[in-house]
Amino acid sequence: MNKVNSLTASTVPFIDLFWNQCEATPHRIAVVQEDCSWTYQDLLSQSCKIAQSLLRDGVEQGDRVGICLDRSPIAIASMLGIHLAGAAFVPLDPEYPTERLRYMLEDAEIRTLIGHAKYQPLFDAGSCDDQSVHPSAGLNWIEASDLLAIQPSPADLDRNNFPAFCGEQLAYVMYTSGSTGNPKGVLINHAALTTYCRADLDVYRLRADDRTLQFSTLTFDIAIEEIFPPLLCGSCVVVRPLERADSVNELSHLIDTHQITAVHLATAYWHQWVDLMKATDSRIPSSLRLMVVTGEKVSVDHYRRWQTICDHNVLWCNAYGPTEAT
Repeated sequence: MNKVNSLTASTVPFIDLFWNQCEATPHRIAVVQEDCSWTYQDLLSQSCKIAQSLLRDGVEQGDRVGICLDRSPIAIASMLGIHLAGAAFVPLDPEYPTERLRYMLEDAEIRTLIGHAKYQPLFDAGSCDDQSVHPSAGLNWIEASDLLAIQPSPADLDRNNFPAFCGEQLAYVMYTSGSTGNPKGVLINHAALTTYCRADLDVYRLRADDRTLQFSTLTFDIAIEEIFPPLLCGSCVVVRPLERADSVNELSHLIDTHQITAVHLATAYWHQWVDLMKATDSRIPSSLRLMVVTGEKVSVDHYRRWQTICDHNVLWCNAYGPTEAT
């Protein structure tokens, strides 16, 4: 692709490129988690149902919609559905203190939230003396399991029935951890997301036969890298099971069991994994072809250890700051 065409393509909102991919490969597997397997057509249909539900509930173009969800296919469909509705998604970590979550609701001006029922008490305004000023007051809670029960209509699968928007519009807000003071939201627009995904496809040489492990929590920016670029090349996102595997080396077990080809890990976790493999005299799983270690600089000693336990060619990358880079 020449530079002019590449620049033009990078301004197309991600959701339109995803829609095109679904039309090109409707029967390829897009998302897998344990016994759940969705094709690209399934994922598009579910995303459209969510978008229509949001639009019926009054979500408008440019609104911010919160998601408080575990790693799951419905979480991925919710992100895409929010985009189809013309809104931006804001991941909310259920492990955060309640006051921090309430701050984020107010700061991001979230009035609609998609979540799992077990997390709804975190956003309950009942404990506030003056509910009229509580950020949870008037919050439209959408139960994720209810979205799965909605039956799509033919109109749900027509792109013309959803808002059109430009690359400058907001795609998502990613909050920092807030370890020192309140967390700060980083605003990412659609053009930035598309450009980032295309760079990922190029640098990491993503392929249609890849199987990328969705390992991170949704509030960590690695999750964006695990989910969005693979969906632009017709490959499969394998969502980490919620229950831990009964294995000494859980990550290697996941990679072997699901024939994972691409893994993105925070640096500290990667260091631990390398140490565990060395301690148990294990080898790098043979299916792995892409290893991205992200977040901070890696230990040179750990990289040298990695080289001693890897018997095949692996594209190994150390990456920093996908949120900042966009």
